[in-house]
Amino acid sequence: MPYDNEPDERRGGVGLLVVGLLLGAAVGAAAALLLAPKSGREVRDDLAARAKKARETANESLQQGREKVGQVMDKGREAYDKARGVVQRTRDDIKQNVHELVGPGKDA
Repeated sequence: MPYDNEPDERRGGVGLLVVGLLLGAAVGAAAALLLAPKSGREVRDDLAARAKKARETANESLQQGREKVGQVMDKGREAYDKARGVVQRTRDDIKQNVHELVGPGKDA
């Protein structure tokens, strides 16, 4: 049984592995671009095309996120309005019942 002050070898291992793999992939891709037998102009064009594609993808994701937020907001408003109606009807029913029990001349 490990003591509390001993490091747990499994802690964070998977996360570090994933970070290492992603970092290695990024470095490998950058090295491939820079070391490829292309002219500087071709490399710049490739980088510009990849940046444009990344920007388009980010804009599409942003738009999808905005649409999803709008849908969630609409559902939230609908739920709020429905709950508000239920509360008002319940309040009115209680008020009516109190008036019937107490009598028309007395307020509760």
